[in-house]
Amino acid sequence: MRKSDPSAKNRGQSIADHFARVTKMVKIGSGTERSIDDYNLSRYACYLIAQNGDPRKEEIALAQTYFVIQTRKQEVQELLVEDGKRVYLRDEMKEGLYGGLRQKDIHARKRLKKVKSSSKKIN
Repeated sequence: MRKSDPSAKNRGQSIADHFARVTKMVKIGSGTERSIDDYNLSRYACYLIAQNGDPRKEEIALAQTYFVIQTRKQEVQELLVEDGKRVYLRDEMKEGLYGGLRQKDIHARKRLKKVKSSSKKIN
């Protein structure tokens, strides 16, 4: 956690918001309880601890893997959203002003005269 504090501060984050000190009651051997100091960590704090921790420790390695997987899921989700937008806009463009009619159909609908193309060569 000591390595994570500077990372949070350097990013303009409040340490107290992400590493909240709390007191918890735990049972001890005789069946009674005593208070201990602990921390409630935000997701951001967990991420910082995982990124700054020793990957040789199983918990850190698992946390790093978790955050890699979650990041990839988010990237894939964003790609799907962008693909959906692209397909929607493509379909909108395809429909266009004339409801998807082709040039020949638009000319027939508007009763336009056929325009002869000039194939004269200019020297």
